[in-house]
Amino acid sequence: MIARVATFNQLDPSEMSADAVERLRSIIRSTPGYVAGFHLRNPESGRSVSFTVYESREALQAAGDALAKRPEDERVGIDPDDVQYYTEVVEF
Repeated sequence: MIARVATFNQLDPSEMSADAVERLRSIIRSTPGYVAGFHLRNPESGRSVSFTVYESREALQAAGDALAKRPEDERVGIDPDDVQYYTEVVEF
């Protein structure tokens, strides 16, 4: 398995299109090899984390490729401040 953790130092959900966010989540969920995903936000600090887990690096790449194919008007419009990958993933 492989996990992708993207952090956003400041993120205001009211500035994002709810439809675009749901489209992003739908594309990720429908990717073969997707295991789990979470969006977490601390409303006091505005800091957010996007956490996704895939069965393989190939599945992670397929999700990224599918997201890149979205039309510009279907994109959320935010970029993470940091992205890290974890290849030692233990489910509990």
